Amino acid sequence: MMANAFKDIGIQLVVEPINHNDVPGAVISTVELALAVFDKVDSDNIAMQLDLYHFIRAAEDSFAVLSVHMDRIAHIQISDVPGRHQPGSGAMDFEKLFTLIDNSAYQGWGSLEYHPHVPTDDSLAALRRMGVLE
Repeated sequence: MMANAFKDIGIQLVVEPINHNDVPGAVISTVELALAVFDKVDSDNIAMQLDLYHFIRAAEDSFAVLSVHMDRIAHIQISDVPGRHQPGSGAMDFEKLFTLIDNSAYQGWGSLEYHPHVPTDDSLAALRRMGVLE
């Protein structure tokens, strides 16, 4: 089994659901589908890469997913919606998001994956205001 083969060499397998609006025909397009795959694989070495942009575009509730399935998430990617731009440019409630993560037992990775529509340093302003970046 691939998940266990990766585990044997120290690599965790992650699956990122990709929404059908941006990528029609994506094989795993929702959290539910990803979790079904995890249940079939039945390995402690497979987890979700939660890309907030894709979840929101797929009309999934990111806060509910985080609250219920945090233990199955290994990586959280951050961008705003619409447009996949920097935090603070759209409708995502990042203060609520970071509070939820801070109040959880989450130990996974976090990253920014967005297309800034301002200079990169300026695109980090909202994260600095929230105390996420220095």
